Parts: sequence; structure tokens; C-alpha cells
Amino acid sequence: LREELNVKDVILRPSEKAEGSMREIPTAAPTPVVERGGDWVRVLEGSRSTTLVTTLTDDLKAEGIVRDLIRHIQGIRKNAGCRFDEQIVVHLDTENTDVRDAVERLVSMLKEETKSTDLRFGRTTVTAEETLDMDGGSVWVGVRRHA
Repeated sequence: LREELNVKDVILRPSEKAEGSMREIPTAAPTPVVERGGDWVRVLEGSRSTTLVTTLTDDLKAEGIVRDLIRHIQGIRKNAGCRFDEQIVVHLDTENTDVRDAVERLVSMLKEETKSTDLRFGRTTVTAEETLDMDGGSVWVGVRRHA
């Protein structure tokens, strides 16, 4: 369920309503009812209720930024002609503090997922590069083979 919803955690707990006596009333075509609150969405369908907390913590935002970068880096490494198992060095240049902070916090994840031996900030000569628009700022990403 967690993977299907693409969420961090799924917490199952009985509803207060479910503790009473409930019965499902069949209808020709059940129509889901959607309720929204400040940081949640609830879908009521028949006798079932699903609530999804939609709060994005700083950790979740950072992970989203890094996962987006990983996706781009994998494309850049492919354009550079690097094999999937070949190690690379990644170079980043950005003035976007959210992106930089996210990368610094999750550098080990980024390196592991991209098979990078090193991640360096600043521009240099690379095999392939791309400038991205991420999180409201420009991010230059360069990839070169590990020597």
C-alpha cells in the first residue's frame, strides 16, 4: 500500500465510526466523497474511509529534490556514454540554497543511486552537462567518468 500510494508511511487504525454498528447500503454506482482539510485529504467510499496526510516536511522536500537530481544525473550519464556499472564523478553548481542543502544532507543517497565516487560543487570540464530549472532556481549538473 505504501508503494502504491508513493508515501513514506501507512498507519492503519480503526475509525471511531467503525466501532459502532455500521452496515453498507448498496447503491447502483457508489460515488466517492472527498473531504479536504489543512494538511489532509479523506476519501469516503461506501463504508470505507481513507485519510492521507499531505504535509511535506523538510526531509521529504529534500528527498524529492535529490530524487529529481538523481533522475537527471542518470540521463546525463547515459548521454555521456557511461555504462550502467561505470563509476562517475558528479559536479553541481547552483545558488539555490534549498537544492544545495538537500544535496549536502543526502549526498550518500545521491552517490549510491548514481554510482558516483565523488560529488563536487563548482563548474569544471565534464563529459556531459545539463542546466536544470529546479525548485525555482538554476542548477548546472556535470558528469565525467571516474579516473
